[in-house]
Amino acid sequence: MAPAGVLACALTIVGGDRERHVCPRRGRGRDYAPAALDWALLGGPSTSPLAAMATVAFRVSRLPNEASAKRKDLPGAVVSGNELVMESRLGATATLNDHLVWLWGFLKHERRYLKSLQAEGAVLAVHASGVTLPVELKSNGAEMLHLLDASLLIDDG
Repeated sequence: MAPAGVLACALTIVGGDRERHVCPRRGRGRDYAPAALDWALLGGPSTSPLAAMATVAFRVSRLPNEASAKRKDLPGAVVSGNELVMESRLGATATLNDHLVWLWGFLKHERRYLKSLQAEGAVLAVHASGVTLPVELKSNGAEMLHLLDASLLIDDG
């Protein structure tokens, strides 16, 4: 029972069968009562809307050395092996163009640094996966790709 003034409701995901109540019993006869209520995760396809969420990341690969990656601090970027990766933080409803514009908002101030990495042999690319098709790329989204001479790689997974 919910406290006064608090609305209690259950969330139901239609078509989902991922979790069920698991309630071990104790006792016998009329005293057969729940011992504890817990959740058990079950196999099967995810029904979460986050499972279909697109991931779009700006990647600088083939870095000449680790020092090159740490020469400047790109906001939200992490060094992963021989790559510098900056993922878009936009939600599931954002288009690929929205992700590109969001990334360019951070990267345009670091254009000189990124171009110097390219001169040292680094490769700039945007990797997108789980993107809703068809993709519409507008001029404001293509601006980053053009000015940084970066590739756009779209994966259907």
